[in-house]
Amino acid sequence: MKLFEPRRLCRRLQLLRRWSLYEQDDEQACTQGARAAVRRVADHERDWPSRWALVVSIGEKIGCVPQTLHEWMKKAEVDSGKRAGVPT
Repeated sequence: MKLFEPRRLCRRLQLLRRWSLYEQDDEQACTQGARAAVRRVADHERDWPSRWALVVSIGEKIGCVPQTLHEWMKKAEVDSGKRAGVPT
């Protein structure tokens, strides 16, 4: 008994598999970008009058909404133990 997939179905499966690989790559790149942005804020925090001003500045440079970057900062502080909360 020979099993085969119709050509159209086979092509769809190939596209879906490739899409899932790209999605994983995008997710990994996103988390690496978030880590880099958090490190940048942490490294330059002493040079700015307020954290929010720094977050806005870095957010504009990397194309990120300041609120998102601020949430990443809070999450990193919880994970490192500097802020109370449940770590991820």
